[in-house]
Amino acid sequence: MITIAPRPGSVKGASCPAPAKDPDPTSEWVYAPLDPHRLEGPRPILVPPDVARHLAKGHGVGAKKEYRPWLLKHHVPSSGRRRTLRGVRTGRIHHLLSDLEYRTFLLLESHPGVADVREQYPLIDVRLVRAIAKHLGIRCPAFLGKKSRGRPPYVPTVDFLVTLRDGQRERQLALSVKPAAQLARPRVAELQEIDRQYCHHHGVAWRVVTDRDLAAHGYRCQTLHWCRIDAVLDPSRRISERGYERFLNAILDYRADTTTPFRRVILSVARTCSLPEAQAVSLARHAIWHGHLPLNLSRRVGLPYPLPWALASEK
Repeated sequence: MITIAPRPGSVKGASCPAPAKDPDPTSEWVYAPLDPHRLEGPRPILVPPDVARHLAKGHGVGAKKEYRPWLLKHHVPSSGRRRTLRGVRTGRIHHLLSDLEYRTFLLLESHPGVADVREQYPLIDVRLVRAIAKHLGIRCPAFLGKKSRGRPPYVPTVDFLVTLRDGQRERQLALSVKPAAQLARPRVAELQEIDRQYCHHHGVAWRVVTDRDLAAHGYRCQTLHWCRIDAVLDPSRRISERGYERFLNAILDYRADTTTPFRRVILSVARTCSLPEAQAVSLARHAIWHGHLPLNLSRRVGLPYPLPWALASEK
């Protein structure tokens, strides 16, 4: 998985406070019921009306295939490339707002210990966010105010809420994905501390992922990007379980060969298994994505290069 950076240290606070018992008397807040998959659990909470309306449309609630992000690709400006793509695990459309988010998503989605990835996850409990900001002595994010046409009400979000599975046990991890240079900005550090304490209040671990963390996984991200198109095989490219096992064994016969380019290996294996070359390439990408071939993905993988077989210590 990703080597996670420590939380920003420019804002320090004590343990997270409890939210105030009464809502802000200047706001006409309403109760919004939340589903059991949320950080806050199934209990209702008080939220501004425009937030409740956005929740009622399905944004920020549910899990796996039923989850819908609080922010969609067209809702926010982005300095990087924004993407929508269908999830390999969830089967739903994911909205990613930067290249850093996309690279992080590749690492998460391909990891066998990840059960669910929810992007643009809202911190809905407005009263708790305000209480944390007051406790830290910093300016609270502005929740209320006139909403721009076609845009959702502003609510703080974490970039990813990840469900990790270890056997029958599941736990959640919140990830904030930011360029390392941004963490030196005082206001960014303040908002990150609000996110951290909000998650801590609900017993959810929170971490920062930066471009420096992802740089250590450059080749892995490139390989996953190349293989992802065949993570779920098109029906026209599928073969029988026995045929797939034969295909893998034919590639594994080259484990002692560290000089033959991958393309020549694929051509040879395609002839051996009586497969079209394009189908053999798709099956190979599928096998690499799912870890069916013991490769060292910290090295370059591609058709022009020899396969980087993993040593026993690298598996």
